[in-house]
Amino acid sequence: MFHGGIETNRDIAGNIIGVAGIRLANGPIIFNYRGVGTLKSLREIEKQSVLSLEDLVKLEEFILETGYMSREKVLEEIERFTVKLGIDEYYFRSTSVDDIAKHLISISA
Repeated sequence: MFHGGIETNRDIAGNIIGVAGIRLANGPIIFNYRGVGTLKSLREIEKQSVLSLEDLVKLEEFILETGYMSREKVLEEIERFTVKLGIDEYYFRSTSVDDIAKHLISISA
C-alpha cells in the first residue's frame, strides 16, 4: 500500500509491519525499513562501497526493473555484493553498472 509517499506493508489487522521505502520527488526509493528497527539506505551503503550513490541508484533501478527481487532483497543484495563480499575495488571501477547488476543477480540466484 502506498501511503502519503511511503510504501507500507500491513498485516491483516491493518497494522504497519514494515516500510518498503520512500520515493523522493519522483526519484528512486532510497531507504528501507524492515520490521524490527533495521534501516538500510543506499546512502549508508555508499559510505562503505566504492560505488557512488548515483551508481548504487542505477544498480537498484536495473535490478528492480527485472522484477527478479523485491526492493528489500535488492538492498540486501547490493550491500552484500558491494560491501560484504570483499570484491576488489578494480572490479567496480572497471565494470559497468549494468554488468555489475547482471553479476549480482547471477550470484544471488
